[in-house]
Amino acid sequence: MTVCIAAIYNNNAILGVADRMLTSGDIEFEPPQAKILPLSKSIVAMTAGDASIQTQLFSKVFTIVSKRIAEEPTKWVPVEDVAYLYRDNFIEIKENLAEKTILFPYGLTYDTFIARQHEMNKDFIDSINLKLENFILEDIATIITGVDETGPHIFVLENEQVSWNDRIGFASVGIGRYHALSHFMLSKHTPYSLEAKTLLTIHQAKKKAEVSPGVGKETDMFVIGPGLGTLNFIRNLPNGRDMVKDLDKFYEKYTRRIDRWDKKSEVDIQEYLQHLVSPTTTQQEVSPSASVSPSASISPSASASPSAEVPKQRKPKKQKRNTR
Repeated sequence: MTVCIAAIYNNNAILGVADRMLTSGDIEFEPPQAKILPLSKSIVAMTAGDASIQTQLFSKVFTIVSKRIAEEPTKWVPVEDVAYLYRDNFIEIKENLAEKTILFPYGLTYDTFIARQHEMNKDFIDSINLKLENFILEDIATIITGVDETGPHIFVLENEQVSWNDRIGFASVGIGRYHALSHFMLSKHTPYSLEAKTLLTIHQAKKKAEVSPGVGKETDMFVIGPGLGTLNFIRNLPNGRDMVKDLDKFYEKYTRRIDRWDKKSEVDIQEYLQHLVSPTTTQQEVSPSASVSPSASISPSASASPSAEVPKQRKPKKQKRNTR
């Protein structure tokens, strides 16, 4: 229950935005805690789905990435490597949970289940295999985005699936993603869109996603690029201004103008429709489209119309009398 959005601009930098709504089981709340999780000074994870699973995932991946940076501080970690680290660790966590849920009650692990199958009934083996194959977690979705030596990148992970979104230049996860993605498509965003246009688009996309149940009102934003190691959260500016609040004010003006134009367009369309309708008459008339079939004949039982003309009968001529 959330929305996270990332977009490439100028083909060399990343803008990202997320709400703060957290979900874990039946718990849903909006704490003062960002869901944009830095993995390095150039890469972040933006998380959606069960918070407990995401916490485990981030902790494992952060440990691995931190170790790589410590061992090779001058070598920038590729964004793609981090994306697949996230995928691999999700699979590992899923397998561990499946083992504890399905095998542990029988005193088994994956290894002992395979090693002792000669002792087991075939139906039991088939039943366990089916449960393991169908074991699922709550949907987990993550955006891994950042800038490395090859440029800006956006990866989207949905459970075990990984997609690369560099070419379209934007991505969104969470329940509000459809509203956000629709706005980006209507705005015709590309990776080459300028910074100001992208900032406007991504903020509007987040505000429109707030109509989805479970998307929070609080907003966190970040920027990475155009250089390496340039991750910065956007909030308070050096002059004391709060950029997020200022953008919210711009959005309020935008929505008021849209409302006015909608009302004006509604009036214009109503006038247009009135000109399409011909004036009505109080006199009943035969529809001009009605026609009589050439083969139609008058039924013997049909009565004559009151206005029908009856041929006049001629009076017999008087005969002259013979006076002779």
